Amino acid sequence: MTKRVLIVDDDRQMVRTLSDVVQLHGWEAHGAYSGEEAITSIQAHPFTIVLMDVRMEGASGVDALRAMKRIRPGIRVILMTAHTASDVIAAAEREGALHVLRKPVPLPELVEMLDAVVA
Repeated sequence: MTKRVLIVDDDRQMVRTLSDVVQLHGWEAHGAYSGEEAITSIQAHPFTIVLMDVRMEGASGVDALRAMKRIRPGIRVILMTAHTASDVIAAAEREGALHVLRKPVPLPELVEMLDAVVA
């Protein structure tokens, strides 16, 4: 099974960094830089999981998650946020996010979560 992750963040350096980290752990990483681009990507490609920022220009991570679930109900998404807005985190969990990670992302915890998805 190919382990494919879509990493979504409007911070291009964050996408590059997280892509490098997950690739070192055997994942095929693809990047998107907006919620809209992420939605288009999951329509075109099968991803094992999506790792996505909550706050982005245009569609937020929660909005994109909602749209992704309509397109692919079984899609697995982990959201990331630098903010502590409990209402946003609660909304993400209601929409079906597997987890909401705080930024800066704890890399060992991220890799462990990704590996648990395919275990």
